[in-house]
Amino acid sequence: MLLIMVPVLFPALVAMNIDPIWFGIFFAVLIETALITPPVGLNLFVIQAVGKARLEQVVRGVWPFALMMLGTAVLLWFWQGLALYIPYRLFG
Repeated sequence: MLLIMVPVLFPALVAMNIDPIWFGIFFAVLIETALITPPVGLNLFVIQAVGKARLEQVVRGVWPFALMMLGTAVLLWFWQGLALYIPYRLFG
């Protein structure tokens, strides 16, 4: 998803003065959220196969994590410095 969408979106990010590092972190959080969100979250089927559980059990168990990741995405949206603190602290 990153390899396909970032080359398409990058010129628009630069034109709108959006920090590419922030966007990469934000996009990764959204991709991970999509991978565990029903009904087509790929990781749900992997967990189901490995744990030999029913899909309903896996979906019930993943909701707290999906809500935490959505909360993280909202937090990153409103407080962009949170995602940029460590990269800018290390690399200037």
